[in-house]
Amino acid sequence: MTVTVLGATGKTGRAAAEGLLAAGIQVKAVARSADKLAALAKKGVQPVSAEVTDAAALTAALRGSDAAYLMIPSDYTKRICWDSTRAPARRSRARSRIRVFAGWCS
Repeated sequence: MTVTVLGATGKTGRAAAEGLLAAGIQVKAVARSADKLAALAKKGVQPVSAEVTDAAALTAALRGSDAAYLMIPSDYTKRICWDSTRAPARRSRARSRIRVFAGWCS
């Protein structure tokens, strides 16, 4: 199983990525900073440097994933979930610091 984690270098995203790795699940970690992703790559994640506003990059990052954990600003959630239908993960959980958008991407 492969899970894509957006916002993987933040507090919540990092915890999700590390927890998934500890459970033996393959993780694609997506974040803006390649430097911050390097630390997660050393732990075994597949790093993907992308901006949350780059729909093509996020669609590519989600391609081939069985599930996705989307830790992103609330104003981007709807657009990213819509774009992810072009290369969908079978299951998704979208989270925001403002609201939780469960079920938008399922």
